[in-house]
Amino acid sequence: MTDRLPTKKSQNPLVLGGGELPQTLVWEFARQALSPTSTIRIKLSPEAVLHITKSRTFIDSLVKSGQIIYGIDTGVGFLNHKTISDTDLEKLQRNIIVSHCCGTGPELSRDLVMACG
Repeated sequence: MTDRLPTKKSQNPLVLGGGELPQTLVWEFARQALSPTSTIRIKLSPEAVLHITKSRTFIDSLVKSGQIIYGIDTGVGFLNHKTISDTDLEKLQRNIIVSHCCGTGPELSRDLVMACG
């Protein structure tokens, strides 16, 4: 992975490879991405895609084996004892993400949201 964002004139994407992502790069990306004319593109490196694919295959094999896995095929928190049917697993995963998409307090600046999102 590079330690700089592609320039605005460049069409090269920011390649994420699973290594350390310097905070300065995250902030630079967030600020550039705010521009209405931003053409920043992001892509995953082949190595990152391979790691994601291997992880997905591993989780799928655990689910197929019938093994109960907290938060994968069970509810979470107080519902951890509830097993989720195979037909509802995708819905469970979406609901877990959506349930964490709220906050309280004053609004954050757009660049901070972009950097943290």
